[in-house]
Amino acid sequence: MEQYKEESAAADRAWEAEIQRRQNLSPMARLREDGQKLQGKILSDQDMFATLEESRSARARCRAGSDCIYVQAQASTGGDIASEFRIRVDGVKNLSFWRPATHYYHVACFDQMVDLEDLLPAKFQLDRRREWGVMITKWFEHKGCITLDKLTTYFEACKAYKKKDSDFGREWGGWLLGHRRCEADQATCACPPKPQSPERPVLEDCAPGGEESCSLSDLMRHPDSDDLYGELWLTSNREG
Repeated sequence: MEQYKEESAAADRAWEAEIQRRQNLSPMARLREDGQKLQGKILSDQDMFATLEESRSARARCRAGSDCIYVQAQASTGGDIASEFRIRVDGVKNLSFWRPATHYYHVACFDQMVDLEDLLPAKFQLDRRREWGVMITKWFEHKGCITLDKLTTYFEACKAYKKKDSDFGREWGGWLLGHRRCEADQATCACPPKPQSPERPVLEDCAPGGEESCSLSDLMRHPDSDDLYGELWLTSNREG
């Protein structure tokens, strides 16, 4: 009996010491510590995986709790995930419930908690229910090792190309309409030279190599992060 009491008292002291240790940590340190435990569970459990998805409701709360970056920043939304995108973690085991649960996190919180490159590609994925922009797709493809400056330059070139391509379409239509009148007699054709379509921009290698990387949080804050879905609008069927 005495041994049981001693063991129980020792367990209580250890528990109190752990609580005190946690309280002495900064919110970011606790966030990181909890994230490393979560990462270990995701990597070791075949049923657990994380997904970047659109926020489909305003009811989801970040599981980072009081250490949530938005809570610590005293954001008006508190721990509610009001951002456009969020992280969904499936397959979370819960001893108080008979089936695995789904937890949600702010992208910024999850990015601080875990080493995302260690989860890619098997344990961290893009939601397949939607099409994603070039930047996000490239980030996942290269496990975060991308150069935002190169992608930004590419996006600027794409926007300029889109404007030039629109102008070319009008010029091409006008030139073709006029040229049809003299197609019967090419010798008398006085049409100006055929308009030339603008050169379509090409995305250079955006993976710098080495250890340089871009955080998912920085990527998602970029104004063009979810643009150019599959670059479909760059396709033109006109001859040039």
